[in-house]
Formats: sequence, C-alpha cells, structure tokens
Amino acid sequence: MNKLIYLFVGLFVSLLTISAQTLTVVDKATGLPIEGVHVYSSDFSVYTDSTGSADLSLFVGANIISFRHYSYKDYSLSIDQIKKDDYVVALSETVFMLDEVVVSSNKWEQQGSEVPVRIVSIKPTEIAVSNPQTAADMLANTGAVFVQKSQLGGGSPMIRGFAANRVLIVVDGVRMNNAIYRSGNLQNVINVDPNAVENAEVVFGPGSVIYGSDAIGGVMDFHTLKPRLSTTENARFSTKALTRYSSANNEQTYSVAHTGGWKKLAYATSVSYSKFGDLVMGSNGPDEYLKPHYVITENGIDKVLDNSDTEKQLSSGYNQLNLLQKFRYRPSEKWNIEAGVIYSTTSDIPRYDRLVQEKNYVPVYAQWYYGPQQWLMTNVSVNHKSNSLLFDSFNTIVAYQNYKESRHDRKLNKTELRNQNESVDIVSFNIDLDKKLSDKGTLFYGAEYLYNNVGSVADKLNVTTGKSKVTDSRYPDGSVVNSVSSYLNYKYELSQKLFLNSALRYSYISTYLPKPELVESFPFITDNVNQDMSSVNGSLGLAWNKSKTTSLSVNFSTGYRAPNIDDLAKVFGYDNDALIVPNYDLVPEYIYSIDAGINKKLFNRVNIYAGVFYSFLDNAMVRGDFTWQGQEFFDYDGDLRRVQAVVNADYATVYGADIALNIDITDNFAMKSNLTITKGEEKGGVPLRHAAPLFGSTHLLYSVRDFKFDFYAVYNGEISNENLAPSEQDKFYMYAIDTNGNPYCPAWYTLNLRVRYNVSKNLYLNTALENILDKRYRPYSSGIVAPGRNLVASLMLNF
Repeated sequence: MNKLIYLFVGLFVSLLTISAQTLTVVDKATGLPIEGVHVYSSDFSVYTDSTGSADLSLFVGANIISFRHYSYKDYSLSIDQIKKDDYVVALSETVFMLDEVVVSSNKWEQQGSEVPVRIVSIKPTEIAVSNPQTAADMLANTGAVFVQKSQLGGGSPMIRGFAANRVLIVVDGVRMNNAIYRSGNLQNVINVDPNAVENAEVVFGPGSVIYGSDAIGGVMDFHTLKPRLSTTENARFSTKALTRYSSANNEQTYSVAHTGGWKKLAYATSVSYSKFGDLVMGSNGPDEYLKPHYVITENGIDKVLDNSDTEKQLSSGYNQLNLLQKFRYRPSEKWNIEAGVIYSTTSDIPRYDRLVQEKNYVPVYAQWYYGPQQWLMTNVSVNHKSNSLLFDSFNTIVAYQNYKESRHDRKLNKTELRNQNESVDIVSFNIDLDKKLSDKGTLFYGAEYLYNNVGSVADKLNVTTGKSKVTDSRYPDGSVVNSVSSYLNYKYELSQKLFLNSALRYSYISTYLPKPELVESFPFITDNVNQDMSSVNGSLGLAWNKSKTTSLSVNFSTGYRAPNIDDLAKVFGYDNDALIVPNYDLVPEYIYSIDAGINKKLFNRVNIYAGVFYSFLDNAMVRGDFTWQGQEFFDYDGDLRRVQAVVNADYATVYGADIALNIDITDNFAMKSNLTITKGEEKGGVPLRHAAPLFGSTHLLYSVRDFKFDFYAVYNGEISNENLAPSEQDKFYMYAIDTNGNPYCPAWYTLNLRVRYNVSKNLYLNTALENILDKRYRPYSSGIVAPGRNLVASLMLNF
C-alpha cells in the first residue's frame, strides 16, 4: 500500500513539474533558439515560438517527445532526459532540406513548395558558422551569389547577369535602393551589419511585381535582430558577444547584441565595430596583381615610393560602426507594433582600383577615396490580424532613411582635390494585406509610396593654399523623385499538388531636376526638367509537387527599372577620356523572364535542384556615345573628352542554369554544392558586363561531439579577353595578361577549412584557414585582389 502511495505521489509531482515547465529548442552548433520546431508526442503537438520555447503542459503522461524542423535532423527524447538537460534540447542541422518557409516571394510566409521561383535562404546557423566580415561576404558564402569588390570596403552582388541598380536590397521590409544608385558596381550592401542579421533570403529573377523598380535580376531581403516577447510571466533576457580576428587584413571586430522581453513589450540592441587593415594577397598567381608603387604626400609634394611588400595592398583598410535599436509592443494577440533605428557609418574608404591605375609605370592618382558612407533608417511597422471583409491581416511600414556618400580624388602632382558630396532623404510607406477568399485561393495585395530628395554639392580644394572653389556637382542639387504603385498577387490551389501564382503591378514615377544656380559651371542643365512615366508588369507561375520526392516549377515574370537621377542627370568624367552627360529622353527598361526548376529528393538523404532561366531586357539602359548640343567632344576638367550618356539600347539577353546538391551521407557527414552558369549579351553579341563567370562552391561537413568541420572549395571559371565586356577589355591595371598581351580573367579555386568548437554550453570558438594554398586571384571585375592565406579566429558568448 505504501509503495502505491509513493508511486502515486511521485507520478503527481512529475506531472506537476512537467506542466510548469517551458522547453527551449536551440541550434546545437550556435546555441541560438529555433523558431517553428514541431514538438510532438503520440497525442499532442505544439510549435516553438520566436524564442525557441514551447509549453510542455500538454504533454502530461507522454514518455517520448519528438522534434522536427525543415533545417534540422529529426530528434526524439524521453521526458527524463529532457529534465536532465534542464529542459533545453539541441538540434543538429541537416543539409537535406524539407519544405521550408519563405517570406520574400510575396512578403508573407509561405511554404517553399508552393512558390514557383528560386529562393535561397540564409539561416542563423549558417551566418554564425561562416562568420562573415560583411553582408557582401555573407551573400558570397551562399555559393549562389557572385560578389565583385572594387575595394576592401566594397561588395557588389551580381545575380543572373545583373548588379548595382538592377538588383534590389531590402532590410526589414524597407527598400534600400535610392535615386542615386548607379549602374556601375555598388558597395551599399556593406551598410548591413551581418552580426545583426537573423536571416536573409535571395529571390532569383525579376521581383518587380512585389517590390517595384530595380528588382530586375533579383532581391536580397535581410531580416535583422528581432525583439522577442516572453512566453511566461517572467522577463527573458539574452546577450550575444562576439570578437573576431583575421590575419589577411588584421581585422578586429567586436559585436554585442542584447534582447529583453516581457509578455507585451520587448527590445533589441546591437553594436558592432570593425577595423580592417591593409589587405594582403596570396603568393601564387599572376604578377600583374602585385602592387609595386604607392604615393605619399610630404610638405605638399607627391612622392612615388616602391612598395617593399608588393603583396600588401597599401591604402585599402577602413573602419566601420553599426548600431541597431528596436522596440516591440504587442497589446493583444491581434496587434503587433515595432519601431527601429539602424545606423551605419564607415571611415574614409580608399578606392583601391583607382589607386592601382598607372600610366607609363607611374600612378595616375595621388588620392582617391570615398568619404564616410553613412546610412540611417528609422521605421515603424504595425501588424494586425482580423477576419474582416477586406483582409485577414495587414502589415504597414512607414520609414525614413538618410544616406550620405562622397568622392574625393586628386591626380598625381596636381594641387586640386575634387570633393563631391551627395545625400539622399528617403520617405517610404508600404501597406501589404492578405485575404483568404476560399479554401483554395488567397489574395495578397498592397501599395507603396516613395519619395527621394537628392542633395549634391562639390568643390575643389587647393591642397597647397587651403582655398576651395565651387565646381560641378555630380547631380542637380535638389532633384526629387516620387513614385506610387499598387499590386495584386493571387495564389490558387488547383489541386493538393498544384499551385498557381499570378500577380500584377502598376507604378507611376515622377522626376524633377532643378536648374542649377551656376549655369556657367554646370552647362548641362539649363532649365528645370520634369519627367513622368508609368509601368505595368506581372508574373504567372506554377508549382507542382508531383510526389513527396519530386517538385517542379515554371514561372514567367516581367520586371522594370525606371531611370533614376543617376541615369538621367549624372555628370561624370571616366578615366577612358569619356564624359557622361544627362539624357532626359530615357524610358524604363523592361525584362521578360522565364525560369523552370526541378527539385528531387532521393533516399531521404539526397536533395538535387536544377534550374534554367532566360531573360530578355528591352530598352536596356547602357552607356553609349552621345552628343550634347551637337558636340561629340567637350572640354571637362581640363581634358577634351568624348561625350557619352546613358541611352536606351535595343536589347540584352541573359540565360543560364543553377544547380544545387545536398547530401546527408551519414548522420555526421554531409556534402553541399552550388554551381551557377550565366551568359549575357547585348545586341550584336557584345558581352554583358555583369554576367559573372561560372562560379560555385562545394562543402564537406563533418560533426562529432562538440566539433563541426567544414572543408570546402570555392571556384570561378575563366573569361577570355574576347568574352569580356568592352568596358573591361582595356583595363590592364585590373586583369591578368594573356599570351596575346590582352587583359583576361583567369580561372581560380581556393581550398578552405572551418572548425567550430562548442567550448561550453554558452561559449563557442570559430576558427578558419581560408585560401590554404595561398592563391593570388582577383574575382571577375574586382579592383582589389582577394585575401591570401587567412587565419580567422572568433569567440562567441551567449548568455
């Protein structure tokens, strides 16, 4: 009888303990919480919330609890083992992808199998393990996005043959692209702090239907640190601290992120600071990449000195500071309000590709650098769920951004330093709604308003006398762009296996270019200019889940890019003796694209994706010969230059293929590989500048106890001189030289090793040896040579 009483009491206490406990599911490699884990027993199931937590009160009487998530290996534990582990369950990542949830396709969460476009997700564990220096490096680490760098403080993503203002950057639902994004390579993505990014998605192909202008090649959608509410009566606090060192550029990074949350109120704070020294290239590769000279200025006199270490890329280092502060308030289950501020600034960033230019073996420039690149974004978002006639839920975002950049250049032995300063104020309003019209059909719709105001001033400073004078600004000061657009996106379940996605968008854009006060100094705009244009584009796609192991998709989409201030009104002197002048007759360029993909799962361990795409760009905006008031040549900045402008060419075509292979070879050993092939041509077979060479990566992953090993190769194909874009064919200072004495981009590969060690429950050590063979290589179109053998070490503390 006593034994029965003790057994009953023990069972009662056990059940009471379980009912009072909250379970937390984390990533085994990073210790970060995992949202959306399916926690289930034979009788009950729940999903973990944004803090990785789940209430165990439903599981009273259960002996075994199982865990499932599309990015992790299935796992089961007994209740007793969960207690021993202090109610913390650690899951191991898998490269065999189940049906993941994506957001970027239409701004609402959807199953990836129901979306007919290719989307690559960058998960928190991938960011933590790859430990990138910048957001550009984070994109490159996917193996699916090619990144060009003109300088160390740079990173211009190329997606399906397009880059710069033909790809769109989105942060927390707000577009970063502004009215002065140029067609050349851009470095704005480095303003995004990778240490404050929770996850990201890359949409391949036109995204204009949902995101508007500029989404020609694709969309990069970053989601930064999110405030987490507590799921219990107790407040929840967490802190992540990181420090990192890299030998190739003597990097020193320090980052701290802290979150706190109650039932209805939460906050998130992040601070990151990085100091990058001069980058050292590898020892094995083309001698053309070496840096033989550098310039110093003493007592107002420029001196060209020999570089004692020609592998060290002098004048390439810079510093960067990133700040983030967010607040979240949830007054009820149906309302959620968030407000945030993101600020990023850099030191001066040397424009390395200009500093290595030489004429008769003498540097062309004594100085060429970007001033501090500053980006401020404040935004307020409101989300509401309601079963009303018009919507089931809506999300609205009001945002203000201020962006500042500047250019400073002085030629060797010249006394005038030209300073061009630009600033852009951006106001945006977005509203996105969804409504389930039937059991099979859901309507997504919304509207967007954008306002850009451009400030642009310039002067020339005499470095000897200290006196300055006003000179030509890059853009008309006070230029304004307004745009209004709306979209509809309808998803219909034709059957349990077949999903139809269709969308339509209308956009109206108005541009105002004011007449400059100093017409003598700026003769290219002699009166106020107003330009209005509109655009209609759409998409139609099918996603067919033929079986549990096979899915296929096909998608036809159109996109557009309206000419911005940089296209319409820039005045800029290129080093090839060309002068870019305004062209007010530009019209939007349109892309018509079709892509198809197949995803195949084998043996519950192998996942193969293969996709093909073809795009036709009509009225392509490219740089071409032009006349200004009947003149083919113009005296600018003391040089007689050929007049050029951005013009609407006839067309351009881009086509290619994407291949991805993921294999869980054993429970501890896996492989993943990506390969992208892109070909692009303008009319007449002229190579397209931003069509990247064949590129990809292959990873071999091994996990044992508290260690995770990643041995991987990164590789790029060759671009011969005849296959370089005309703008690249005469850049002897940037490319290797072939047997005919012409510039070309040679093929290259690197071998690399990462090791992650879980020192304790809260402390993680990341080490890496990159470019083990010390290859000397320069990625296509890049101005700076890639790092040589690079030792990386970082410590991350979670508590």
